[in-house]
Amino acid sequence: MDAPRSTQHEPERGGAAPGGLRELAVSGFETAVVVIPPGERAVPLLVATHGAGGDPQWECERWAHVAHGRWFLACPRGTALRRGEAGSYFYPDHPTLEREVTAVVAAARATYGSRIAVTNGVYLGYSQGATMGALMVVDHGALFPHLLLIEGGSGDWTQKRAVRFHATGGQSVFIVCGTEPCARRAAASAAVLERAGLRAVASYAEGAGHTELGTAGERAEALLETLARTPE
Repeated sequence: MDAPRSTQHEPERGGAAPGGLRELAVSGFETAVVVIPPGERAVPLLVATHGAGGDPQWECERWAHVAHGRWFLACPRGTALRRGEAGSYFYPDHPTLEREVTAVVAAARATYGSRIAVTNGVYLGYSQGATMGALMVVDHGALFPHLLLIEGGSGDWTQKRAVRFHATGGQSVFIVCGTEPCARRAAASAAVLERAGLRAVASYAEGAGHTELGTAGERAEALLETLARTPE
C-alpha cells in the first residue's frame, strides 16, 4: 500500500463551513472530498489523487494547508480495496481514473461553479495516482495545464505523448522522486518534455523513499508554490 494513513477527523458533510472538508456526490462513482476556499472569488482547481491503499480524506487534509485558499481542492475516492471496507482505496486502471476525475470536475463545477476558475488547473498525483494520471491526462491539457507527479509517472513520457499533452493545452510537468529509479526516469522524461515545448522539472529528494511526505513532500510543496505565482 502506498499512502500514509490519517488519524484525523472525518470529512464534514452537508453544511460544513468553507475551508473544511466536505463530501461531494459524483455521478457513477463514490463520493469525492473537497476543500472549499474562503471568500467569494474564483480560484483554480487542484485535483489530488492518492496511492493504492490511500483515501481522499487524507489526501485533501495533506494538501489543504498548501492550497491555503489559492485552489479549490478536490480529491477523487477511487474503489475500496476490500468490498464494504472504508478508508483504503485504489484506482482500477487509468481509463477508470480518467472517467472519475472528469466526473469529479463536472460535479464540482455543477455545485460550486462560481468558485472555480476555468484556467490554471493542476493535477497532482502520488504513486498510483501519478502513474495512472500521467497516462490519462495527456488529453486534458486544457483542464489541467500543470501536472505534479510524485513517485509515479516518471517514465511514461514518450515524445508523442509529450507533444500531445502540449497540443491539448499542457504547460508544465513537475516530477518529484524520493527513490533513485524514479529519479533516473524523471531526468530522461524531463528532456523529452522540454523538447515538446513544456516546462519540465525533475526533482530528486535523495533518500526520501516512496512517500509524498518528508523531503519529497517539501520539494512538491515548493513546486506548487511556483504554480501559485503563475499568472492566469
